Amino acid sequence: MWSQITEWPVITKISGLGSILVFIGTLVAFIRKNQIITTVTSTKIEQLFFSKEKKLYVKLFKFFMNFIFSVLCSCLLIVFLYEIKISSSIVYWILWGAVISYIILLYISYFKLEIFNRLIPKTYNLMVVFIIFIFHIACLFSVIPGFLVSTLLESQLSINFNEIEHLLSAILIVFLSIIFVNFCFVALTIQTATQLLKRYGKYSEESFYIKTQENIKWYIYYPIDSEYFLLGNELHIEEATVFRTEKRSDILLEKIYLLRLLKNGEDSIEYYI
Repeated sequence: MWSQITEWPVITKISGLGSILVFIGTLVAFIRKNQIITTVTSTKIEQLFFSKEKKLYVKLFKFFMNFIFSVLCSCLLIVFLYEIKISSSIVYWILWGAVISYIILLYISYFKLEIFNRLIPKTYNLMVVFIIFIFHIACLFSVIPGFLVSTLLESQLSINFNEIEHLLSAILIVFLSIIFVNFCFVALTIQTATQLLKRYGKYSEESFYIKTQENIKWYIYYPIDSEYFLLGNELHIEEATVFRTEKRSDILLEKIYLLRLLKNGEDSIEYYI
């Protein structure tokens, strides 16, 4: 019996389970070695001293956690939508809700808001945008689970355990589809959220700098290697005319100032850490 089971094509396809376990073990070891959890929860001043590789690790880890969370939610949604017997007509409405809300968010993110401000008082703008964004996420991540469930219900497919090979193959295909779609949706959601934060954030940008005894500001750009940092005499590296390098240990001995520029382009907030 077991020899026959191991010959199923679907079992052959997922026989790489050992490879998956090796990957998970490698990932856990990587997270422990690079202290990803500690890194993710670090402050902005701590992140200033991260290498480009470490910053990339943080972004990838955050994306991976959001992706895992979205896949789990999609699986729960499939069970929920199956229990309420969702119909294809409702799925189409959900799809249109996701599309229309995304178009509205694109308009808010990239264009002037004359029409939006005329329809909604400015004091309620942020609240309305937040509601639209939540509605968009709910619709976006409900489309594929809803489509799968409505297709299953309307086709009146029955689960036949006598054909367990085809059943497992179908489950594997559905799961892989959910993984691919959620990967794309998470990337889209992060991009949309980033643009909205740029639109409604209080500050246009922020930067760290140190002062010399002559009260000259040297802005800290990024680490050149594990020991030295690149500094310049202007807020933006493209506008700097003088550069210098400074040891990490020497910078930490100085007062490090944080400059935050308000969106009006004139005012700024400065304080030292």
